[in-house]
Amino acid sequence: MRASFPRYTAPMRFIVPYLFPPGRLRDAALAGVRLPALETLCARGRRQTGAAGGLEAALAELLGVGAQGSAPLAPYLLKAEGMEPGDTWWLRVEAVHLQVRREGLVPMMGAAVAMTAAEAAALHAGLTEHFGAALPLVATPGGDWYWPRTTPLGLDLPPPGAATGRALAPPSIRWMIGWQKLMNEIQMLLHDHPVNRAREAAGQPAINSLWLWGEGRWAPPPLTAAKIYADHPLARQLALGLGLACRPLPGRWDGTPVRSAIVVLDGLLEAGQYGDAWAWRAALQELERDWLAPLLKAGRRCVLHDPQSGTLLHWRPMMAWKFWRRTAPLAVVNPLAEAAAPVPSQDEFGNRF
Repeated sequence: MRASFPRYTAPMRFIVPYLFPPGRLRDAALAGVRLPALETLCARGRRQTGAAGGLEAALAELLGVGAQGSAPLAPYLLKAEGMEPGDTWWLRVEAVHLQVRREGLVPMMGAAVAMTAAEAAALHAGLTEHFGAALPLVATPGGDWYWPRTTPLGLDLPPPGAATGRALAPPSIRWMIGWQKLMNEIQMLLHDHPVNRAREAAGQPAINSLWLWGEGRWAPPPLTAAKIYADHPLARQLALGLGLACRPLPGRWDGTPVRSAIVVLDGLLEAGQYGDAWAWRAALQELERDWLAPLLKAGRRCVLHDPQSGTLLHWRPMMAWKFWRRTAPLAVVNPLAEAAAPVPSQDEFGNRF
């Protein structure tokens, strides 16, 4: 009788933004901290560099609607809110607070600038009334904004996951020539808007600009059997727009996420974006306790992907036997030191990744 072998299945994919943060944050947070599971994974796993496009771009690529760090997600997010994208080009429009820092303008988005429904409605009314056809913002029932266009704008700003908390790169010449005037007018209108005057009086960050990202046109998404586990709102919204089920994230790994699953662990994201070393340290210790240590103990194949640094860490249970690769505190070892070389499709034992 011919021997049967188990069919190859992809490992679990964990998307963990800010798992490998900038050195300044890492050095401030990890002094005196030991993380045995993560130290083992870093010392004995295989590292790889990839696109550093943020959480949204990583999801887009894994689910077949983006490539090489792109995230043309606006039409899929729009569809998730019950609206048909048709044949139009769409951009997602985020309310943003541009903060002036020594390193330049730094955008703050999401929970850091959360608006009430009344504030969002008032700002939307003010923008559409003033700009008319030049900026026909569409507001969805969920309170998100989109800009429909007959031709692509080509702005290509990074998605919020990659942009929040980071100094803006110098604008391109095309942006300066074509759209700087419009953005200046938008910022002037927002500066004088009653909503922002009230927010500033209450000590809240003003909505002083807009962030345009995710430009794309609807195309039927590829068929996929991907199983997604996430609590992150945008990840859940994207899964809905693609017609995929998105299961709630368990409180800790207990064997629930199955093989080939995509698991979004976003507990480090906000602290990483805003450089909060103590919050990032606490979140990393929770990640170690609830996910990394149980995974290592159970001997599961997995890939840890930090889409902020563009680092992937591949793990197979047999790597635990690389006793010659000693672990060390991450505070004194750069976990990205070996990330420059691409990962081969097979390890030294001939096993596929």
